[in-house]
Amino acid sequence: MNHVVEIDCQKVRDWDSFHDVFSSAFGFPAFYGRNMNAWHDCMSSLDDGFCVFEALPTDTVTITLKHADFLKTRAPELLTAVHEGVAFVNSRRMENREMPMLLLAIN
Repeated sequence: MNHVVEIDCQKVRDWDSFHDVFSSAFGFPAFYGRNMNAWHDCMSSLDDGFCVFEALPTDTVTITLKHADFLKTRAPELLTAVHEGVAFVNSRRMENREMPMLLLAIN
């Protein structure tokens, strides 16, 4: 099954709002560390009940970045962080002999 999670990049202005938006969209736990290491951990754990959002190990999750052009103009480092973060999470899963889970769509 493919799950689609839409991230409105107009709401992402800085690192704090980046973590707010992703935490809200995926239901990160209350102790979420609000840094990229914590983001990697949460996004790597979407299939193990760690977050409110749940997927099966065989599912894919498409992160749709709505209004990504705003993010590219306003905070390109955050757009880069999403690209690199998705690649890192999928690589980590493959190292653990799990299927890559995250897909990224730019809108």
